[in-house]
Amino acid sequence: MPIDLEKESAESGCTLTALRRWPGPDHEVALVRFEKKDADPPYADTHLVCECDFAYEDVVRDGKVVGKTHPKDPHRCRSKKAVMRSVQLEAKPKFQAMLREDGLKAAILAVHASVSAGEYLGQTVATMIYAQEVGELLDAEMSEIRSALDELFAEEKLDLNGMILAEYVRRFRFPKEIQALFIMMIEEPLGWPNGDAGDCFLAELEGTIHAHTRFKHGADAFWPHNYPRVAAHHLVQFGRYCLAVAAERAARDPKVLDDLGETDRLAAELESIAAKFRSLAKPPSKPPRPRKRRTKKPR
Repeated sequence: MPIDLEKESAESGCTLTALRRWPGPDHEVALVRFEKKDADPPYADTHLVCECDFAYEDVVRDGKVVGKTHPKDPHRCRSKKAVMRSVQLEAKPKFQAMLREDGLKAAILAVHASVSAGEYLGQTVATMIYAQEVGELLDAEMSEIRSALDELFAEEKLDLNGMILAEYVRRFRFPKEIQALFIMMIEEPLGWPNGDAGDCFLAELEGTIHAHTRFKHGADAFWPHNYPRVAAHHLVQFGRYCLAVAAERAARDPKVLDDLGETDRLAAELESIAAKFRSLAKPPSKPPRPRKRRTKKPR
C-alpha cells in the first residue's frame, strides 16, 4: 500500500517529498525529503521510510498515556532491508569499476562524494555512510578499508566521525594513539565503551587548543614524525616505561596488584609480543648513524 505523504505531512508539520518509491509485497518503501522551513533553524533531512515509521500506538502506564511507540520496529522491516540491498547492488558496479581502475582510495572518495551530493546508495542513514557500508559496496575487507582511510586522513582528504565518513577539516588534533588513550580514560569509569563521552571530551579539548593557542595542526605540536600516528619507537619507549612503573607499583602496593588482575595472563601476552619483535629482528647492515640534534621549537 502506498505511503500517504499528504496525510503524514499534515500530521508531522513537515513537507514530505518522495524522491524515489519502491512498491513491495508487504508495503511500499520510499526515500523521502522532510522539510520544515518555518522552524528555527529550518529543518531539512532525507530518510528511507515505510509504513512502520508512521505507525504508532499509545504507551499506557497506570491507565495514562505517557507516550507513543512503533508497534513494528522500523529498523527491522524486511521490506526496507530488501530495498537497501537492492539499491546497494545497483550502485556496486559503478564503484567497483572505479576500484579496479583507480584503486581503493579513489573509490572511497567517490562513494563519499556521491553520498555528500545526496545520492542514496543503500546505506542505513540516507545522508551519511559508515565505513562498514563502504566495505560492502566495494566488497573490500575492513582491514583494507581502515588502512585506506588512515592514508586518506594523513593526506588530509577524508576524516571519520566515529566510523562515519566525514569531510576533512584542518584543525588541531592529537595523534590517534593519544586520542585512544584519552577516550579510554574518560569512558572506562562509565563502562567501556560508553557512547560519545570520550569523543565529546576530545572535541572540546582539541577545539580549545585550536582556538586559544598557536597550535592549529597536530604536527605543529608533536612534529610530523609523530602525526597522525605516534612514531613506533616512541610507542615502544612509552610501553616499556609504563609497564615498568606498573610492575614497580604493584610490587609495593597490593591494591595495585589487584587492579592489574591476572598477572600470569598479562605476562603471557607480553611474551607473545616479545616473540613478534624477535621474528622481526635482523642484524644491522651498517653501524647506526648518530642522531641529529633537533632544533628546539620556540614556545
